[in-house]
Amino acid sequence: MSSTSHQSNSESLLSAHQIAFASSLGLQCESNDSVGGTVLKIEQRLGQQSMREIARWFLLSVLQHLHNTEWSEVEESGLSVDDQYALAEAFIETDEYKQSLLTVLKDPRFRFTLLGFAKGRNPERRILSMSTKAYRQARDILLEKGLVDTEQATRRGRRPARNKPAISTAVNRRATRRGMLPDGNSLQIDVPKPVAAEPTEEDMSEEEFAELEKVLDDGKVEGGQPWTYQTNEERYSLILGILAGACVCVLAIWLLL
Repeated sequence: MSSTSHQSNSESLLSAHQIAFASSLGLQCESNDSVGGTVLKIEQRLGQQSMREIARWFLLSVLQHLHNTEWSEVEESGLSVDDQYALAEAFIETDEYKQSLLTVLKDPRFRFTLLGFAKGRNPERRILSMSTKAYRQARDILLEKGLVDTEQATRRGRRPARNKPAISTAVNRRATRRGMLPDGNSLQIDVPKPVAAEPTEEDMSEEEFAELEKVLDDGKVEGGQPWTYQTNEERYSLILGILAGACVCVLAIWLLL
């Protein structure tokens, strides 16, 4: 990490863990010392072991979070120092996860101290997001080593169940129009029975057809077949025939005048 990055956080305060760890390395520091400057001194003192130490603190932080507890000292984890470093080496043996860890812990406030985890990141409170690749990898290593069970590994990241919203969103309104409820069940709608259309003036009633037949006085068509107009089509044909004949007669009289 560059000194410029450290200096950008010079106004931050050291955590109790950072002060204690720096003291264990023989470095003198106070709580009001620069975080960036102190972390840089720790990394210079550790040399090539700096990455392993960073991973150790991060793994212990994840372990603390999955156990839903808060430790004052890392010794409260119950793991020996050798076991702690073995976990750290397993974590950083893959370059992809090592790079992810360096990205997550870019801010010196997150290094060499126990951290908290939540859905969102809060540097002032030293809280990181649970959605990072580094967190998931640390969780998987702890699960594989039997340091947490499956329930612990999944419980902290589980989202609370939400009540189903009322039918008010655009999606639900569209589903309702298509006859479906938000839960996938069919929407029962009472459909009114169709009402018979009122007859128009162009339609002839049975009584009107009866009167027409009476006027024709049971006339016979050529061939001796009785004129029986029992369907609307036949009745319309008769009317059209009569109207056509009347038009021809009127036209002929008009021409003769």
